[in-house]
Amino acid sequence: MILKMDKKIVLILLMVLTVGISHSQWENLGEPGFSDGVAIYNSIKFHNNEAYVAFKDWSNNYGVSVKKFNGSEWDDIGVSGFSNTVGTFLDFVFHNNEAYVAFDDNDNSRVPSIMKFNGITWELLPSPSSNVAYDINLASDGGDLYIAYKDFNEQTKITVKKFNGITWDIVGIPGFSAVGTFWLDLKFYNNMPYVAFKEGYNGVDGGYKATVMRFNGVNWEVVGNRGFSPGQITYCNLAFYKEQPCLAFRDHSNNERLAVMIFDGSDWIDLSSQDFTNDFASTPDLKVYNNELYVLYVTGGLGDSFARLKKFNGISWEYVGGSLVTDSVVFNTSLNFFNNELYVAMEDWGVSRKLTVKKYVELLSIDNHIKDEISIYPMPAKDILYIKNPNKLSINKVQVVNNQGRIVLELSDFTNPEINIEKLSSSIYSLLLYTNKGLSIKKIVKH
Repeated sequence: MILKMDKKIVLILLMVLTVGISHSQWENLGEPGFSDGVAIYNSIKFHNNEAYVAFKDWSNNYGVSVKKFNGSEWDDIGVSGFSNTVGTFLDFVFHNNEAYVAFDDNDNSRVPSIMKFNGITWELLPSPSSNVAYDINLASDGGDLYIAYKDFNEQTKITVKKFNGITWDIVGIPGFSAVGTFWLDLKFYNNMPYVAFKEGYNGVDGGYKATVMRFNGVNWEVVGNRGFSPGQITYCNLAFYKEQPCLAFRDHSNNERLAVMIFDGSDWIDLSSQDFTNDFASTPDLKVYNNELYVLYVTGGLGDSFARLKKFNGISWEYVGGSLVTDSVVFNTSLNFFNNELYVAMEDWGVSRKLTVKKYVELLSIDNHIKDEISIYPMPAKDILYIKNPNKLSINKVQVVNNQGRIVLELSDFTNPEINIEKLSSSIYSLLLYTNKGLSIKKIVKH
């Protein structure tokens, strides 16, 4: 398959041949807009070195679809739209090497439905509740599968349950939050479940602020203070940075811009600033990878919104991959990491609101010693190129790029010292070798 690459990138690569520089780019993982139709509430995960994405599939009866990337295309896991109609909430996790989805079942009075892929089909598990449930979250501590939800049996307070293989057991007490809640997020840290949420009206200061609680093995306890955010919030996403919980949310006290706060052991500290975002923010996704804190978010209104990704450098926040993930209008985004690369799934309005996944690729600067350590022969070549690699650098990937900026050959998990270019047309190409010491680029001539 021939993959497109912007011609500007080729010019940059040619510059790299003579000058060591750094360059980064966002690339599509597979074709953009690979879902059958509109795809919302997406969640991207990695399992056994493979990318998966779950979403509400408008073209298949508004059910859940899960797809896996096979290296070139996205394949269905089971069938498209395998579930009943999804309401407003969808979550997706891997637990004990099996894929699970949870959602509010619009065909069954919005009760929570949990389904597991058994290797052939998706099977329905017992529901944790017979009543309406919103803000449904799944999480695994490695040993047990947990679900948290806004419980309409408990005046919309939070209930967390654990699956014992047959039914669901209460964790603590049902409806343990002080008041009704919104925008729930369930995460684990050191095998301890945490929940972050927006409180409902509390009768004291009006409420609707952020609170985080954790289960200490006996009871659910508040982390820091209840309602610690400066004002009312929307959205709520929890992560753990430097062994402490962090929370990202839309801050209504600051013109609905994005805010990130961290618990310092006694109080919640603001990691953002008044100008952290220039516009109101939606759907933040907060992640920690390689001990660094990232946040993906959408700015702007529906139909005029763009995805942005920032990383905290210890003092301030800086853009990753430019100020925009893509030039397209997007919504409903999710972030994940694998093998030192960033991945973003999005409802892509540039392709009729279908699903697109992008990968952030950082091309490392080329040092002279890398050039010297790797050589290619013969030159010109007719069918086989040989790589001379005396210092045994690890070559993770090989790409051949033509003079129109297209990747015409790509080899992953590269271990063979030979590259077969027999099927390529006679021309001059750029050969990109991704090594553990950086990127090495060679000019090759095909006869």
